[in-house]
Amino acid sequence: MRITEQTKSGYFWLPSNPNNKVCGILKFFDGGKIELEMMDFFENETIFITDFSLPKIIGIIEKDQWVILEQCYYKVRKSGVIKSLIHVNYALVDNNTFSMPFDDINSDKINVIRFAVDGLDEWFSENISDERYSTWRSQPHHTVNYIPPNEVFYHLKNEMEIKIIFHFNMKIGDLKPKITKQTYIELISQKTQSLNEFSAIIRKLTHFFCFAINQIVSIKDVSIIHNSKLISLYYQSNPYTREIPDVEYRMLLFNDQLANSFLGNYFDRWLEIYEKFEASMDLYFGYKTGAHKYIESNFLFLAQALEVYHRKVSNETLKEKNEFQELKQRIVNLAWQICSKEEIEWLSDKLRFGNELSFRKRLKEIIQPFCKHIANNSKKCKSIINTIVDTRNYLTHYDNNKNSDSNIAQGNEFAFYCLKMEALLQVTFLKELGFSIEQIDNIVENEANQINSIKTIKNKLKI
Repeated sequence: MRITEQTKSGYFWLPSNPNNKVCGILKFFDGGKIELEMMDFFENETIFITDFSLPKIIGIIEKDQWVILEQCYYKVRKSGVIKSLIHVNYALVDNNTFSMPFDDINSDKINVIRFAVDGLDEWFSENISDERYSTWRSQPHHTVNYIPPNEVFYHLKNEMEIKIIFHFNMKIGDLKPKITKQTYIELISQKTQSLNEFSAIIRKLTHFFCFAINQIVSIKDVSIIHNSKLISLYYQSNPYTREIPDVEYRMLLFNDQLANSFLGNYFDRWLEIYEKFEASMDLYFGYKTGAHKYIESNFLFLAQALEVYHRKVSNETLKEKNEFQELKQRIVNLAWQICSKEEIEWLSDKLRFGNELSFRKRLKEIIQPFCKHIANNSKKCKSIINTIVDTRNYLTHYDNNKNSDSNIAQGNEFAFYCLKMEALLQVTFLKELGFSIEQIDNIVENEANQINSIKTIKNKLKI
């Protein structure tokens, strides 16, 4: 979560003991980390308590703003000079000065959450204004005309709705008015859900926009709508990067115009495939966030993402299950005639995964629909597959007696093959999302049309 770091002093207490107010400092860090530092304990008990959890804390901070802190626990409890440091998972803040208490909010019964995402204004390509500047009788005249786009609703299969809201502000700069927009997403549930359930859906939707925008973006300006009033919500969310992304329209993987009327279906489909391919997607987005500092680690995680993906979409084996079991039993029976018990155990362990496809075959099947984009001909495509597989095997097992003829990436070649695998995962996820092969072909090949262009993928595929 992208927030402005801030420190707020105030008084805090437990719902069960409102008369025991403790002075403290509430700290918000960029990324969503929240801590409460106090010079006392809430309880009258000794420091040697066994339960460090604090389900809910209520408080009033500067400017008489009410706060509710949810799912907290002690990180530090010191005696002597008494000091408590409490970790806070969720913080709800009423930004209205001198507001009334809102401690009737139940964090397990939420219906609506509103949030924004980095780059969302650029992704929704709606042209909001038409600016004209003219001079009449030596008097400059500047006119800004705009028609706000309507709110858009998408009904999801999980009994939730997504509403896209466009807010506008007028700013005066250099004596010229300018219209700026802020795009919000409202996630609406027909049945009440907990903050944990909402944050899980928001995380998946944020990853959808990371994928579409082709950069790691973070959520911001998160609020709960309670009694028609916005209550700010803070929590530590992923994905997150400290650097604010510079989102360029021409660098988007795809935008709302390409998604067109199918955007609601894509939201639904994304939530479905995220459940199915979560391990593969986590590896992919981990690579995109720069979590792995070494190029070899990036290479291994992308290769693993491809293999995990194929294991989810294919149940194919080298032989029929019954046929392999019979073959395995014959081998073990023959081995009993000449091998010890320890050797039989070793052999059985080796045969356990003997019917699974090799990574080479899995990679070949993933690439096959997109081979024409990967290389100029099938021979070059095969060479790329061999290099990825041989390099993955070498980095995994580190064979000191490697064959001089093996295709192992060296130096800058690692970056080249990482980009190849990244692009392959992107077009694969596009296919899973519902884009046809023809649409993907157009996306990869169409550099001229900036709306449909993903020049980054074309560059990656044809370095």
